[in-house]
Amino acid sequence: VSPTDVAFMLHALSRSWAIGAERVVPLLAGHVAGHRKDYSAKELLMASHAVVQLQLSTRPEVCESLPPLLYEQLLSGLLRDLAERRLGRLPEEELMTVASTLAEAKVANLATWAAVSERLAELLEEFPQGKGLHTELASHCAVVVLNCCSRLEVQDKVAISAVYRWLSRSSEGLAPVLDEARAGILAAALAKLDALVAWRLAPLG
Repeated sequence: VSPTDVAFMLHALSRSWAIGAERVVPLLAGHVAGHRKDYSAKELLMASHAVVQLQLSTRPEVCESLPPLLYEQLLSGLLRDLAERRLGRLPEEELMTVASTLAEAKVANLATWAAVSERLAELLEEFPQGKGLHTELASHCAVVVLNCCSRLEVQDKVAISAVYRWLSRSSEGLAPVLDEARAGILAAALAKLDALVAWRLAPLG
């Protein structure tokens, strides 16, 4: 079984559980843990995100299919890869997968998020506001990353500053690249993070 097959099978099971899958999930997850070097960044992120979703399932037969030690091994491996920048220059879709995985797993460590924010800053510099597929993907990526940061109350200064710089480069504001819903999500995320900064800087007493 190839890494691609394993990643897609885990992804499929995280979306639609199948009878008897509790016997298969440990084998698939174990393959990821034991052969990490054989997986591309995309395959590893797909598998890791699927594993987190399986672990967080409200169905006992689903969340209990993954041994806790194996889950911790896979998650810690992903965090180590991110912290040590082993995943390379992730494209927009994969960066959003990383942010969503960290948010769902409730990982609020700034050292881990640094890899995400640095790559987001690069993408926003590469594709400033305007038209085009990559520009739209970069803008969507900014929304996802900042929303995930706000959910975890992660005050990543690099990500926040990158988004503010990106917004300031367009005299038309959010309109060219964000629909109303995404603009609202981004504005709410920035407001929450700014409020947290103000609250934590406020004098005691």
